[in-house]
Amino acid sequence: LLTQDEIEGLPRFADDSLKAVHRLPGAASNGLAGLANIRGGEANETLVVFDGLPLYEPFHLRLLLSPASLLDPRVLGGLDVHAGGFTAEFGDRMSAVIEATSLGPTSDQYYELGLSLFHANALASQRFDGDRGQWLAAVRRSNLDEVADLVESEIGEPSYIDGFGRIDYAFSPDTRGSLHVLLSSDRAEVLKSDETEFADVEYRNSYVWGTLEHDFSAALGGRAILSYT
Repeated sequence: LLTQDEIEGLPRFADDSLKAVHRLPGAASNGLAGLANIRGGEANETLVVFDGLPLYEPFHLRLLLSPASLLDPRVLGGLDVHAGGFTAEFGDRMSAVIEATSLGPTSDQYYELGLSLFHANALASQRFDGDRGQWLAAVRRSNLDEVADLVESEIGEPSYIDGFGRIDYAFSPDTRGSLHVLLSSDRAEVLKSDETEFADVEYRNSYVWGTLEHDFSAALGGRAILSYT
């Protein structure tokens, strides 16, 4: 288990939350690609789950080795990394499972703006209706295209943007519902150093899912997820 403080405290390229996994035993990486090879498996043998939903394309800039994930470290409450021994509920992956959970509002109102070499970001959260409900929204834009202009890069201008939103409401002490949205858009203009090849690509990902949880008793509960990807 990696908490948000531990994720932010680990050195990692591009301020990427999932690169914290690269520091764990059994993980091997070239330092740039997003997912590590865990226990000798291929990168696509690792399952990434965010608030209960599997992410099929959890990284930006696939053309450039997927250097940054869709998961803003500021919205993550923690990462559970199962490097083996996980149960059948996680499906058919062979290598590892990364369970990411979003952060719950820690105060009645919270607002944040951030700027770094890699990103400009904004985050807001609030509780309402006597703490029965809460919402969180965050958006992040890469600064890679600005950095490329600054250093007069001749290999191109990659850029991306992502956004996350979540609203939760407790209908009763036993019944809770939530709605999540995760969106991303990428653009990469890449020129080969000898100027013989040029690529201009765009990617978009959209995840929308609703969750309903109910505790039938102290020992029995259920959860239903309806999603669009």
